[in-house]
Amino acid sequence: MVHPPSAHAVDFFADLGLDSFYTSNAYLDRQQEWDVGFVPSVGLGVDFADYWGAGYMGQLGVFTQHSELLYHSHELYLLANPAWGEEQENEFFAQLSVSTQRNDEAYSYINYIRPTLDLRTALEPKDWARLIFSQSLSYRWFYGDVASDSVDLWTDVSVTFTAPTRTTLTPRASYGFRYYPRQDLSVTDTTMDHQFVFGMHLSQGLWERAGLQADYAYRYLLGESGLISRQLDTIEISYVGEEFLFGGHRAELGFKQLFEGGWLSLIHI
Repeated sequence: MVHPPSAHAVDFFADLGLDSFYTSNAYLDRQQEWDVGFVPSVGLGVDFADYWGAGYMGQLGVFTQHSELLYHSHELYLLANPAWGEEQENEFFAQLSVSTQRNDEAYSYINYIRPTLDLRTALEPKDWARLIFSQSLSYRWFYGDVASDSVDLWTDVSVTFTAPTRTTLTPRASYGFRYYPRQDLSVTDTTMDHQFVFGMHLSQGLWERAGLQADYAYRYLLGESGLISRQLDTIEISYVGEEFLFGGHRAELGFKQLFEGGWLSLIHI
């Protein structure tokens, strides 16, 4: 990450990232085929007068065993992030973005464009407690699979407690609602999905700029997934995320290390 010196209250920045993963493949899991993937990313942006910003983010997904799963995604955004309080400890965040994902020809029917409005309010009534309220509204429009078009609404509440031992504990609760405006009612009349997520984040600082973190989440679906109901007889499911797709438990462990210049290393399982 590079942050050039400020000039006339305008800051330019550039971020580079690389993620890697091992997977049994969401698309090809019925064949139990393993894969290793790499996701390089880039971010470019500009901040104006402390709390206005605009930028671009892009990703490229490369699979070593199944090249047909190649994809690239892009996002443009405009945001406002004013802060207030004695130490600017409280803040409001609003972002309007437009993102798109393009896939290899074999899966071009799930190419999509997605406008999104994100809102977040963070309050810090005590030095050791921080409350965050978040809302997100988006519309995902598929180029080919129009019956999977969806309106998504998420509301999230979390509170972070920080101890003098550099330990943080963050319980959170989320509610998600999805509506399929172009659902084919001759296949299924399930046009709405609802989901609750209850989770916990725990982190512990080890030494300067390094720490361990653990995450747990329980996803509870209210009824059967509309996406699965509509696509039971199709060869492939338009998998665009785990939201509204299944319920159950999920846990992750990770190690995070920050370096000079803003670089970050994160290893998780």
